[in-house]
Amino acid sequence: MKITKLLKSIILIVTSWFVLASSSSVILAASQNQQPARSFTVKALLPKNQVNKQLTYYDLKVKPQQKQTLRLLVTNLGTKKLTITVRINNAYTSQNGVISYDKPYVRLYQPKQPALADLVQGSRYKKLTLQPQHSKIVKFTYQAPEKEFKGIILGGITASAGVGSSDSNNLTIQNRIRYVTGIVLHSQSAAVTPHLTLGPRVGAQARNLQSGITFELRNPQPINLSQVKLNVQLTSSTHKLPNRNINNAQIAPNSTWQAFVPYKNLKAGSYTLHLRVQAKGNYEKEFTRKFTITEQDENRLNKGQNSQRNWPIMTWIILIIILGVILVIGYLLWVYLQGRKHAKK
Repeated sequence: MKITKLLKSIILIVTSWFVLASSSSVILAASQNQQPARSFTVKALLPKNQVNKQLTYYDLKVKPQQKQTLRLLVTNLGTKKLTITVRINNAYTSQNGVISYDKPYVRLYQPKQPALADLVQGSRYKKLTLQPQHSKIVKFTYQAPEKEFKGIILGGITASAGVGSSDSNNLTIQNRIRYVTGIVLHSQSAAVTPHLTLGPRVGAQARNLQSGITFELRNPQPINLSQVKLNVQLTSSTHKLPNRNINNAQIAPNSTWQAFVPYKNLKAGSYTLHLRVQAKGNYEKEFTRKFTITEQDENRLNKGQNSQRNWPIMTWIILIIILGVILVIGYLLWVYLQGRKHAKK
């Protein structure tokens, strides 16, 4: 802890000097160029069969075998030419409990109707280059299933573009802007009741340098769940663990969710998971599942926690090295300029 505080103090002093020395040039650059070099926006051009005209995404009532072309207006708002990729993807549930559309290949879980990607005719992938302050309409054509279907078919149009990159220690970071426009297809008006199930495996896992437990929630129904709340209780014969809650999660239709609940210092032994799931529409379900954490699992989790503790110190060291290089370059430049002044005199 003392080393970390000392390193933070050094970085604060160095950073303050560097910011003061360069603030005037930053303000000047900002005043000269207010318009971003690379930026864009998208807008769904809604067709006549749009169910809710107030929405900004496609919410469409379709008939069997209906063929329709979706139009998306893409506009380059920046001052430089921009290359944008546009793709239609199926909806899925991410590990963070959010409905996402960024994966090009997603298989539905126990589907009773085709996936959106399978309904698209032609390529699901478009690539366009726009000059500054120019727009273009991107089109995708799909054909509805042969028969009426229950629930919804859910997907989205993802538009993304690179807006610049930065290099640090031979590591290139690509900055991107991404927009998602949802696509919801309806057929029958009958309501679909959610029906979640718990996968067979519950166990310990390390994720993002955190230890915890993971389990799979399965949604075989063609309907999404929103405002999902998980109440997790772990019981053990050897020690007591605190309750955990996950709020405002989402589960896509015909998808699975690899949920993760963080717990520190999990020990080897026998556990029982008591899981309560609540969602919008007064949906509620409870699950109970016994599982075991082995000594090998415990060692693996402890290793991940130690890595998490050590990582910040390494980060401070790297930052100090980078700032030290900047200081040396600045000092050498100052010496050079002073030498030129004396030479002129």
